[in-house]
Amino acid sequence: TGSLGPALYDQRVRGNTVETSVVAAAAAVSAIEAELARLPPSAMERELVVAHKVSADGTEAHVPSSVGRELLFVAHHALHHHASIKGIIRRNAGLFPGGLSDALDERDPTFGTAPATVQFANEGGGGSASGSGSARSGAIG
Repeated sequence: TGSLGPALYDQRVRGNTVETSVVAAAAAVSAIEAELARLPPSAMERELVVAHKVSADGTEAHVPSSVGRELLFVAHHALHHHASIKGIIRRNAGLFPGGLSDALDERDPTFGTAPATVQFANEGGGGSASGSGSARSGAIG
């Protein structure tokens, strides 16, 4: 069925209600979830091209990818947003009603922590699985 794309992550609507309204954001997430649920497993293998701006002068890099690879990237990338959210909530715990920081930890103590970090901690690697984690270099392979 051919290649899709390019996926233009840098070309998106900015300043819309999804960025300022929890209700609009939740509705958008629900719509995306419904759309993803309708995708057949074979869609994960669909090829596409991804374009990213690599310079402020507008220069773009185009790289081949797949729907599955991009969905995996988006899910993994969201972790750093979750970690930021968790840090903001913890640092400003007094500003949030009803003990939001404690509720977050009770609901999911690993929120904002990479699964590999949780696994490492669970296997006795030290540290806390609910910590903010730190970047570690390692081999790609």
